[in-house]
Amino acid sequence: MTYTEKTTVSTQTAYHEYTGDIDVAVESHRRQRLVRLSNGVQVLCVSDGDARQAVAAVCTGTGSSADPDESQGMAHLVEHLLFMGTEKYPGSDFDAFVSSHAGHANAETAGAMTWFYVAVDHEGLGGAVDRLAQFFVAPLLQDVDGEIGVVHAEFEETLGSDIARFQHLARTLSREGGHPYGQFRGGNRTTLRNARVRRFFDAQYSGDAMHVVVFGAAPLDQLTEVAVEAFSAVPTNKGRRRSHAELHPLSAEQLGTVVRFQTAGDVHVLDMEFAVPDMRRHYMRNIEDYVGGLLRADGAGSLAALLRGRGWAAGAVRAYYNEQCTSAGGIFHVGVPCTPEGFDQHAAVVALTFKYIEDVCAGAPLEWFYRELAMADRVRQLRTLASGNATGWVVRIAQRMGNPHLEPAHILTGTLQACYSFDSAEIGRFVALLQPANCRVMLGARSHSGTGPLDSEEPHFGIKYRIDRLDLDLNHAAGAAFCAPAPSEFAAPVAPPSTDSSKGRTHRPQLVCSTEQSELWMAAATGSTVYMYVENGVSGQSPRASACTRLLATLTQTQVDAQLHSARRVGIECAVTACAHGLSVKVSGLAHPLAPVVAALQRIVHIIRSPCSAEAFARALSVRRRYHAGLEQTASPADMATWFPAYLTKRSSWHHGDCAAELATLAHDEFTAYSAQMLAETRVVMLVAGAQATAEQAQRVLAQSIEALITQPIPAFRQPRDLAHALRPGTYQLHAVHAHSAHNAVCYTVYVGGAGNSRRGRAAAMLLARLASTPFVDQMRTAERLGYAAACTCVAPGKTHGPSALRFVVQGAASPWYMRLRIEAFLRSFRRQTLAALHSDELRLTARRLATTCADTPTAAAYWEHIEARHYDFAQSAAIATHLALLEPADVADLWDTCVAPSSDAARRIVVHVWTPGAYARRGDDVGLHALPVLALHSCLPTSARLSVEAVAALVRSCADADDAFAQLCKLAEIPGDDAQSVRCALQMAVDAAGEAAPQPPPAAQSLHAAGARRTASNEWVVDDYAAFRNAQPIHGLTVPFTALG
Repeated sequence: MTYTEKTTVSTQTAYHEYTGDIDVAVESHRRQRLVRLSNGVQVLCVSDGDARQAVAAVCTGTGSSADPDESQGMAHLVEHLLFMGTEKYPGSDFDAFVSSHAGHANAETAGAMTWFYVAVDHEGLGGAVDRLAQFFVAPLLQDVDGEIGVVHAEFEETLGSDIARFQHLARTLSREGGHPYGQFRGGNRTTLRNARVRRFFDAQYSGDAMHVVVFGAAPLDQLTEVAVEAFSAVPTNKGRRRSHAELHPLSAEQLGTVVRFQTAGDVHVLDMEFAVPDMRRHYMRNIEDYVGGLLRADGAGSLAALLRGRGWAAGAVRAYYNEQCTSAGGIFHVGVPCTPEGFDQHAAVVALTFKYIEDVCAGAPLEWFYRELAMADRVRQLRTLASGNATGWVVRIAQRMGNPHLEPAHILTGTLQACYSFDSAEIGRFVALLQPANCRVMLGARSHSGTGPLDSEEPHFGIKYRIDRLDLDLNHAAGAAFCAPAPSEFAAPVAPPSTDSSKGRTHRPQLVCSTEQSELWMAAATGSTVYMYVENGVSGQSPRASACTRLLATLTQTQVDAQLHSARRVGIECAVTACAHGLSVKVSGLAHPLAPVVAALQRIVHIIRSPCSAEAFARALSVRRRYHAGLEQTASPADMATWFPAYLTKRSSWHHGDCAAELATLAHDEFTAYSAQMLAETRVVMLVAGAQATAEQAQRVLAQSIEALITQPIPAFRQPRDLAHALRPGTYQLHAVHAHSAHNAVCYTVYVGGAGNSRRGRAAAMLLARLASTPFVDQMRTAERLGYAAACTCVAPGKTHGPSALRFVVQGAASPWYMRLRIEAFLRSFRRQTLAALHSDELRLTARRLATTCADTPTAAAYWEHIEARHYDFAQSAAIATHLALLEPADVADLWDTCVAPSSDAARRIVVHVWTPGAYARRGDDVGLHALPVLALHSCLPTSARLSVEAVAALVRSCADADDAFAQLCKLAEIPGDDAQSVRCALQMAVDAAGEAAPQPPPAAQSLHAAGARRTASNEWVVDDYAAFRNAQPIHGLTVPFTALG
């Protein structure tokens, strides 16, 4: 390795620059430089003059495997604390700076590393890099107890996740004796009760185990100067870090066993784990991806096809290498998504997997297959360039730099070097490790038959399990015939893009033709992509129709995965999804000519039109039912709360629970009849994007697709329009119960702007969200410790023509009523303290920075969103940027007072309250009898208080002030110290509200009692039947596009 010593211009700080060549996966105008600082920090600077945002990422060599045995979860806790302020930038300065520069930041703790990133506008890069570096120079590491509470809340949210449970149990049951791989990664209040944070940080976070990537539009010299100056101050503690164990995490005692464990949901887990060497040292050969590719293959003679044919597998076989273990080795996983019948036959599934390994994987290595995988890897790199979003790419490069075996020349390419390093001998040695004696089988289900009791219990998640020796009977695989996959019929030369097109830019689409039955668009772009929307008039009419449409999409995608597996193998992406009014198809070959992409599209169209068998219907139905059950179980309360506003405002939006209920009674004959009805009359919309496609070719593709669908035009009067309902002024409450969470949540949505998808309204909502975001999170999460998840965002109308909205979300242990009132208290204080003092120059600066990041990337996907939604507003982003520049402080304040302020009679609000089981059932009837502040106060009292809502209301009315009320309350009930602050706050809000006049209904209010709603004591509406309520609202939005066709 050749390095040359250099110094920075400003402070003469020394560093060493790598002078060798750095290989690139795809030729582009990006320029890169690798430097090594005096403290051992490695920095890669990448300059891209067309970059939309600047990004900096840091990957440290400290992960959960470094946790002290007595404080597991320490690395995760420190990751949180580093965001809480440094000596140079205390408090919430980091969050405020990132927000003011239209950015975002995040971090994640893994087993062997922790990574951080920050993305900002180009103007903020220097400040962001310096603030990120200070995380590791002089962090304050304060408010440890409060952040432990946040970590514990995150842990509680994973208790119902079967993915988290399986991964944790697999790590826990690794080699005995405190092996680092077996550490409890997340941590909780119990494991962190004696956390010595400063000691851990000083010992573990060291410059010589730190890798940094800085990406931006600035010249390379400027990026280098910024990075070197910032990260040269990071201290180095060589030799003090806890080293990775030199023993493999799976010992002989764990191998050759089967672990049966209990799942939380109705899922069936079958995962085979093989102990393999540390494959990072073989990155140039990419052996594990080759073997995994053979196992993932589909089609005739494959493992997946055989298991699916027997009804034992619900999807594709998974095979991947987990390198987040130790330097002593990794784990190669082979997983099968079993059906209930397949899980009952798990012994046969395992035996068939080993026979496939013997017959196919252990055969003569296939160099052509190796090359096809390399082609797909190259296409993925091209997609990254075309996306215009560099954040994920920068983080992956920082992670890759942590590989101690990586040559500097390969930092950007990594495994892409595989196309030059085919090694059949190494492949053979790897496959030889995939033997029963070197395997542990993990079996997870709610119940296990034919075995003894699950008599062991994991201490953190409470997972019940048992371990037995693996007794493999290969006779289960007798008669099975496997064969290697055939070369892909979709393979085509992958030409590197030119410098001008390396960003994957797409020219604005041009309308080719528009008829009653079809609409065809074309766009010049890199590679070839075809989008198709098969729209019909029945899909969005009811929950049952919606459920059938989504089931058809699942069936189609399953068949596409099986029949077009070889297209995916060479990098052609095929996706079929359900929309409100039909099916959406995407076939993308970013580096391919048009012919193979069109061939794949035609196969998909034939699959859509082909009838499904009763067996395929039953399998897909089971998949959809498990999907809905899993969605209810794994979604957070905050996620659930954000679903509901659409149910009130979007005409064709249906609650997933209603759709799941329809699946319970759906029969094969009815589904077949529905599919025929759905495709009988359609309107087909298509976008053909490619470098060399002609109008004649595009018209031929459209005509062939319509002919294969065997469909007639849908009459214009039955063509659906995905429009929004216009809420009348007022506040509309919805209440839901999350049966699998220990936390509550509130989603407080206020609509900004008038009817229609107003550009000015969207610009104002974006600006207000940017101004309020950091103060809101700082108040809810940090100052009040109200919830560990808090966010303020702008919600764009998407595919509807409704108004934009501001959304405030909080999730935590407090009651939803109390959290809702604290959100409204923030809205009042933000108006008084922030908006009232907002200066024109400050607003214009924020608007200008926001405008630089709101522009759509000119890609086929971005244009397709407009076409599919019938917006055709391709200049929307530029127009929003113009409106941002025109907004003045008075405009923002007036808009806030009209649309957002809790006291506004013109505001339109939807407030969703998500409760833990039983909580709302105990208090729901009180909402019509008592004011919200009284209900919030009552909900803050401990259950041991045994005070009725009536008694609390009487107490509030009888007291002169909050101090008097609190004294009286303490005489009636014991208030624990942990609850005292929230009770005092709730008392103050209740006493203040008692002195105010009762809210009056808006002047234009009408009774909604016949529309699935009931009025509260605070003159709000509680919506019990969202469909009936929605049908009572008028529709707004344009029935013609903003921009005329043509």
